[in-house]
Parts: sequence; structure tokens; C-alpha cells
Amino acid sequence: MRQKQSLFVLLIMLTFGSCTPSENQMNNQTVIGKANIQTTDRKLTPEHLQLFGQVSGISVSPDGRTILYGVSYGDIALNKRNRELFTVQIDGNNRKQITKTPKSENESQWIKNGRKIAFLYGGQIWEMNPDGSDLSTQ
Repeated sequence: MRQKQSLFVLLIMLTFGSCTPSENQMNNQTVIGKANIQTTDRKLTPEHLQLFGQVSGISVSPDGRTILYGVSYGDIALNKRNRELFTVQIDGNNRKQITKTPKSENESQWIKNGRKIAFLYGGQIWEMNPDGSDLSTQ
């Protein structure tokens, strides 16, 4: 019975593992990002507030030099939000957007003693270098 369960799990992993999107597929759809907010009479409306980026998921690298965080952006016309990942040095310098994808990156974590960042995307675990390079699925 245990062999059947192991074989079943292996078949599922092979089937769904081969269905992972490539980096190009991740970037070939509409990406919701930072909006150009314009006001009339210098008044903000509830709609304007929905367009502001919302920061979440802040974590400091193991060496204490870099902050990893997410920013969620909204699109009122599409009625959707999208979360992207950013890094910034602890002193506030060198802010960098490290993802730009059509779906949200969630649950981002420093792994491998800060040499990599792992996150959930499209129901799968992905990892990349802290500069956003070397993106791969696990």
C-alpha cells in the first residue's frame, strides 16, 4: 500500500511539475503596477486610496543589510490587485523591484542564509537571487 501511495505522489509531482510556467510565461500577461494618480481640486477620493501601493511582508536578511518586502497595487477597472517584491538596503538606499509578474508573489522568505529568496507564485514555490536573477521553481 505504501508503494502505491509513493508512486501516486511521484506521478502527481511529475505531472504538475512539468506544468510550471517559464519566466517568459510569467511576464507575458498584463502586470498591475504603480498607478499614476491624478486628482482634481487636490482632493483624494476612496478610489485614489485603492491605487496607493500597500506594503506588507517585511523581513530583514540574515546579515542585517537588506530588507525584503512586498507592495500590492490595485487596478479598479480590472477589480484586481497584484503584489510585487522589492529589496532595499537597511539605510534606505538602493531600492529595487525584483519581480514584475501578472500574479502576486506571496509568503516571501530569505533562505539559504540570505543567498536566495523563496516565495509562492501560482501555487508553487519559486526561488531567486536577492537581485531578482536566477528565477526557478522548486
